Amino acid sequence: MFGLRVLIGLAVTALLATGLWSVVQQVGASSELIAGDAPGISEPDRRALAAPIEDVLAGRDAALLGKLVGELDRNQAQEQIDLIQAMMPAASPESSRLTTWRVTRGTNGQALYGTFEYEFPDHIMVAETTLARTSDSDPWLVSGFYFNFFERSALPPPGISLEDRALGFYAFIAALAAIPVFILITFWAALLWPRVRRRWLWSVAVLIGVGTFAVNATTGAASFNIFSFLLFGAAATWSGSMLDSWVLSIAAPAGAIAFWLVHFLAPPRAPIDDAAAASSP
Repeated sequence: MFGLRVLIGLAVTALLATGLWSVVQQVGASSELIAGDAPGISEPDRRALAAPIEDVLAGRDAALLGKLVGELDRNQAQEQIDLIQAMMPAASPESSRLTTWRVTRGTNGQALYGTFEYEFPDHIMVAETTLARTSDSDPWLVSGFYFNFFERSALPPPGISLEDRALGFYAFIAALAAIPVFILITFWAALLWPRVRRRWLWSVAVLIGVGTFAVNATTGAASFNIFSFLLFGAAATWSGSMLDSWVLSIAAPAGAIAFWLVHFLAPPRAPIDDAAAASSP
């Protein structure tokens, strides 16, 4: 059983390390604005979503009008295309990526929604495309397209900056780093310490943080939700959009704190084996 506990401990440690490495990679990507496409979409569907945007950028008005669903007014669509092209930055886009997408199916057929972000030297263009078709064998047709433009100077700085921040923010970052370490140490203690009773219950309980305190890494806006839980007591999330900021979250390591209180304040007990721990009331 000792060997099994060690293997479980190594697996949980690897899970935490993998999550940390993923966050580090995403922070680097967001700082350099090099994050890739949203995962899961097939290449044909991605091309279909991008085609109306590329037609507008290239001035292929007739090609886009020919892809519209039958009920859309072509004259109104042409007016919208002309308006978008008039707002378009003079420079060519430097890069593009699909940030979100979803597909729905119903009695009237299928719909595919996607949002792209295009980088220009001084602007970010957000383009949303909606496609529709009756069945899988039919080609996608355009049922809607929307464009918005944002000046880079008005957007939040990319990534997570630690320069010129309030003292409270540094304290929050310290807690963000310390809580998972404290939880991991407690988890190993719950697995391997001989005097622990109800070992497997404690091993699960110490991994969960209770009550989430979240902070926007750019604006500093904070929120608290007592009815929430975080694995390892910390999290860092980013939508993948250049328009959004990182949200950092911590939770009280209640299980880990309770573990040390119980085992330090309780009367000393003789070491017990796993069989005794499992059979204890």
